[in-house]
Amino acid sequence: MRTRTSGYARAMNLLLGLLLLAGLAGAQGRGRMPARPQAEFQRFSLSLAGGYGFVERGGGIADLKAELQYGISRSLRLGLSLGYLARGGHDGEMGRDGRGRMGGGLMMDTIPLLAQLFPRQDQSFGRELRSFPLGLNLYYTLPIGRRSNGYLFGGGTFAFGSFQAAAGSVHKNAIGGQAGLGFEYALAPKIRLTAEAGYRFLTFGCVRPPQPEISPLLRMIVNTVAPQFVRPVDISLNGFALRAGVKFGL
Repeated sequence: MRTRTSGYARAMNLLLGLLLLAGLAGAQGRGRMPARPQAEFQRFSLSLAGGYGFVERGGGIADLKAELQYGISRSLRLGLSLGYLARGGHDGEMGRDGRGRMGGGLMMDTIPLLAQLFPRQDQSFGRELRSFPLGLNLYYTLPIGRRSNGYLFGGGTFAFGSFQAAAGSVHKNAIGGQAGLGFEYALAPKIRLTAEAGYRFLTFGCVRPPQPEISPLLRMIVNTVAPQFVRPVDISLNGFALRAGVKFGL
């Protein structure tokens, strides 16, 4: 609970900071920036970007995003995005505070029946994953020059996750959010290069690792007598992300 609370506090502080910067930059920009040509304003646009995402507990993930944006005004845009997060390997850690570590010991290792009934949890579970975040973002654009803009963004995410283990895969959904800032440069009236940095708040809570197949009766006994052997884990993808891409006016 403490970890989630501190994560929400960081999210609120980051969003408040971005809004404050937006207000200051907007107040300064209105007095000295030249008006942009009407042709630069695109009501609809499609943004494609990719990069690398850092995870708080170490390691990284591939981070891809496609987003359809709608221009509410010259300064505000609304974006509907579909992302792809992927990570492979077998050297990851377990959930928060070691949750999900299974018992074992010498007895479990040396008695085949006990090893089948109470198998040790795959220590790589949560390391190999695929996730498809569906996000809704609000953008605030700051004019920097006649061909370039800066922008601040923030929003919420509903993510579909798939996690691989030796015994199979398991699926879990989660709700999160993101916030950050970026830069775009116009190569042509309808083509812009983009670069952005943001922070991702996304934790898949209580993911139950897949277990080897045994008879339904034995599975019921295991779940009743020793549920601690199949404790769920929390898989956190909180961390910074760096992406670069291109945006097309439609």
